[in-house]
Amino acid sequence: MISASRRKKRRVPADHSQWPDDVRFRARPKRRTVGATALSVVLHCTLLLAVLTIRFDPVAPIITASIINAELWQIDDGADFDSEDASEDNNSEGPGSTGESESTELPDPDTRRTQTEEVFPEPRTEPSAAARSEPETAVVEEEHADAGFEDAETPVEPAAPPVVADERPPSQSPDPVPVPEVKQPTESRPDAVAMVERPPAGSPDAVTVVERAERPVSEDGPESPVPVPRRIPVPEAQRRMLDSKLDRWARNFDREAQLQSLESWEHEGLSYTAEYTQLPVEGDMGIERVAIQISTEANGDKLSTEIHMMRLAFSSFAHFIDRWDPNVQMHDDVIDGRFHSNSEITLSSTSTATPQFLGKVTTASRGINTSNSRRRVRRNEVFLGGLETGVARIALPKGFQSMIDEATLGDRAHRFEEDTRITFYADGSYGWTSVDSPGPEQRRPIPPGSAYFVAARKAKLHVKGVVNGAVLVYSPERIIIEGNLIYALNADMTADASDFLGLVSDKSVEIAPPEITGPGDLTINASIYAKRRFVVSRYRSKQDATLVIYGSLATGSVSASEPRFAMKILYDPRLRTVRPPSFPTTDRYETEPWDGEWEIEPLGSLTR
Repeated sequence: MISASRRKKRRVPADHSQWPDDVRFRARPKRRTVGATALSVVLHCTLLLAVLTIRFDPVAPIITASIINAELWQIDDGADFDSEDASEDNNSEGPGSTGESESTELPDPDTRRTQTEEVFPEPRTEPSAAARSEPETAVVEEEHADAGFEDAETPVEPAAPPVVADERPPSQSPDPVPVPEVKQPTESRPDAVAMVERPPAGSPDAVTVVERAERPVSEDGPESPVPVPRRIPVPEAQRRMLDSKLDRWARNFDREAQLQSLESWEHEGLSYTAEYTQLPVEGDMGIERVAIQISTEANGDKLSTEIHMMRLAFSSFAHFIDRWDPNVQMHDDVIDGRFHSNSEITLSSTSTATPQFLGKVTTASRGINTSNSRRRVRRNEVFLGGLETGVARIALPKGFQSMIDEATLGDRAHRFEEDTRITFYADGSYGWTSVDSPGPEQRRPIPPGSAYFVAARKAKLHVKGVVNGAVLVYSPERIIIEGNLIYALNADMTADASDFLGLVSDKSVEIAPPEITGPGDLTINASIYAKRRFVVSRYRSKQDATLVIYGSLATGSVSASEPRFAMKILYDPRLRTVRPPSFPTTDRYETEPWDGEWEIEPLGSLTR
């Protein structure tokens, strides 16, 4: 047996190529192999236990593959040093402790790092700013001062594995391995989740982490609630309900009663209210409008929308007829604008002429009479703006005289007590003479703003000329057009044209015979209202001319005009928003275009 006495400690150089032969070859190979094997087993078990302890410790940092590889290299380095293969042909392996050495120095750390990178190559990942602190490891140094070789009969006691601490400055330490950093939530909220910064995909250190995004938090405090959209489209079911209500209001709007009250109703479990407000009217040429504020409550919010209805004037239609004369047929006529009839109309189409309606056609009757037509009337050739039958009737007012309060008009009204011939001039003046007792023409300027020429009962007014101003001509009996009536400024060509003419009669408006109007075409710029009839005198005279009305024509009935005139009515688009002074209005309202949206206002904000 080898005695237990210790040999004298001997200093061994770090470079094993400089070791003395008695140190290099004095070890007994078999005993060294057995000791190295036992040492390797113990170290592997210790390492496995340490790895398992760290893995199941929830607060321990994550150990990456690079650190494990470095530790395995240290173990293999020590094991191979005592093996039989440690010879001159394998000088790259580090030296182990021998029996005759005073102490054994560990391999140089830089050398160890180089060896680790060669055996276990790994990508160099630049750590984030939050993960650049050097990992620290507990230091346990092996005491080699008493390590030595014993007698051959005594087995070598395996020494504790050397665990080396890396306490070098950052400039000499190996490249740090990025360790995922746990970022604490900025607030202690249930929905704040820790975010893990992961290594680049594909690296040995990549870790798959399932995470939930953190809700953003304002720097000034808790996040503000998501603002509720202020406007949303009205759902289809509510839209149909509102359209039905609006249609009923448009046909039966009791202006005096409804403007003083609120209307309430229920629909599909919701309560609705409607409040009516009369909007300001711009003088005697404005058109009445009503604002309807409809509101309801749903899900703690107030939903409201505002809809405007406009009262239709008779000048809102290019052509309006109350009672169609069955002996009259529309043949070579063109209506460029909205058309309405309270009765069935009769059309006739021939090989040379077909009537055309360029705007929408509505009629209270259930159909169109084409029984006297010489050829088939094709709907797509005649009703180019569309056709709607079976609509509600629009009643004519009882009389127009009551609509004019001459006492309030003052100097703007000129009253004619007898049949009078009135001529308009382009300079903004007008002249008049008596029909029964001709004399010098009297002349004066048209009053600014709007002017009213009013005939006494049974007095007829004859008109012609160039209108420069806004004028209403009214006669309880008849108005006779003796020549062209045109505006001083062409309204179709001038955007700011302000010339308007209204011809209103409780009985008829007539076109004078050809010997008065002269041959050829006749042009009328005006809105015409003839409660009983619009008449073309001596319409059978063959002139093959055209009667052009630029404005509108509303009448109780209409006479034939052919062959003297083919009629062409061109709607004045200005009449959609204004009317000639005090021009007659209907009892019908019409819904103006609206956005079809609810405006949302939280109920809590209404009490602030």
